[in-house]
Amino acid sequence: MITDMTTKEIIELIAGIVTPLLALATVLIGIWQFNKGQRELKDREINQRNFELEKMNNQANLETLSKFKELQSKLYNETTSIIGYLAVSDDFKSAEYKAKLERFWQLYWVELSTVETEDVEDAMVEFGDILEELQDTKFKDFEDKQDDLKNAAYDVAQAIKESVRTWELPEGLKGEVVNQSETPAKPIVKSLKPKPPNFDDAKTVKTRTAKPAPVRKK
Repeated sequence: MITDMTTKEIIELIAGIVTPLLALATVLIGIWQFNKGQRELKDREINQRNFELEKMNNQANLETLSKFKELQSKLYNETTSIIGYLAVSDDFKSAEYKAKLERFWQLYWVELSTVETEDVEDAMVEFGDILEELQDTKFKDFEDKQDDLKNAAYDVAQAIKESVRTWELPEGLKGEVVNQSETPAKPIVKSLKPKPPNFDDAKTVKTRTAKPAPVRKK
């Protein structure tokens, strides 16, 4: 039948078939380009939001770090002052000595533990162990152990000196940027710290979790 058609008729037939196909292809290409443009726009919006969140997070971390170092410096200064006094003073029955001794254990157990680095903690444990032994003997062997106490105080001071040079926010205080393109993570349940001892007890238990402190050579 096609052989009976003229060239003009064949061209018109082909055009009648191709034209709708071209129109359909044009529509499909338009839809694909639109969807691609929408995806690119969404990706740009997500990247911009993540960028803004990261800027806000960095600023918040910087402000938190500044406040953290301010508190750390305050507690470190008080700690060095107290251990310096306890390392050289032998007026054990005075009100000043008793007040500083009590304040040392308060810093040891609670306040200092919020800002100290691991090296400071180890040095404080070493100093606290010697001080505990002296308290147990009512300071009768203070002269024999005073050099050990002074060395331990020196170790605390050196650890604090190194710690103040570190401008890094502890992991627990760092803010985190949640990527807008990802599913939010499940909340993390933190374990509670053990309840601190009662400082009003006649004899306070002074066991503190830490790595064994190194013995400083004399």
